[in-house]
Amino acid sequence: MKFVKKGFMTRDEYGNIILVNEKKEAYKVTEGVAMIWQMSDGKSEDELLNEVSKATELSVEELKEPLTELLEKLKEVELLAY
Repeated sequence: MKFVKKGFMTRDEYGNIILVNEKKEAYKVTEGVAMIWQMSDGKSEDELLNEVSKATELSVEELKEPLTELLEKLKEVELLAY
């Protein structure tokens, strides 16, 4: 299955990155989370895992569990869907 990005990204008055879902719920995130969210659109979890691994120079094994947890959280707050 491929991920579909939901919502949009913006910055607050302090420069913090904010992801906003379609219900207008806002979440302050790190640059890393924002990068992964942006990269996720149209990719499977394995494709995303390989891309993030290349971008961060971390192994797929190191990234698998934290990336899976992050993707689940993004789905829970309706910033990602299948």
